[in-house]
Amino acid sequence: MGFSEGNVSVVSNGIDHEHFVPNPKARSILNEKADIALDKPLILSVPADGTRRKNLPWVLKAIRYLVEHGQEPVLLVVGSTRLKAKTMRLASKYDVLDRVRYFEDVSDDDMPLFFSACDFLAHPSVREGFGFVLLEAISCGRPFVAMDAGVAQELAGKGLGYVATSENEFMEFCLRMAERPLRLWNRGNKFVKDNYSWDRCAKETVKVYGGIL
Repeated sequence: MGFSEGNVSVVSNGIDHEHFVPNPKARSILNEKADIALDKPLILSVPADGTRRKNLPWVLKAIRYLVEHGQEPVLLVVGSTRLKAKTMRLASKYDVLDRVRYFEDVSDDDMPLFFSACDFLAHPSVREGFGFVLLEAISCGRPFVAMDAGVAQELAGKGLGYVATSENEFMEFCLRMAERPLRLWNRGNKFVKDNYSWDRCAKETVKVYGGIL
């Protein structure tokens, strides 16, 4: 658009890193509430409104791909009530209906439980304004597999997840993560606190305006 780099300041968004914290008892707590598997790879999907850009079919296809390669994954889907029927149709289409657990309209208070309980977040969205869900997972100590959208590439460059460039690569990264998941735990929360807090966002914003006025 004709702007020089010297005239552009980038200030990253933040998340509440004190709310999204690792919970070592999360899987046991969720098992008591919803009878999830304790000894199988748990993969989390948070497709929000389920629009096409969220690429929900790829998540179900990835579960099928893992099964075909000897894994026994369980997919936890956190979404709206209206998205449940679509999710289950896709699960049936890819013959993984028995491996999908759907949770409707989960409150913000309960989301850290789901992030902490999973082995990794599968988020193949092809377009994001920023990608808060990736930071929320990382802050709870869990890595991600995503497409190159929003902040994903920046986070992957720090060893916090994998960014795919195609459907096949997304499947392969999901398999790699299921076989050898990245271990973040408290390191992930510290990284978010140091780099993506609202406190830092506010200070950097003030600094930018201070250089102009």
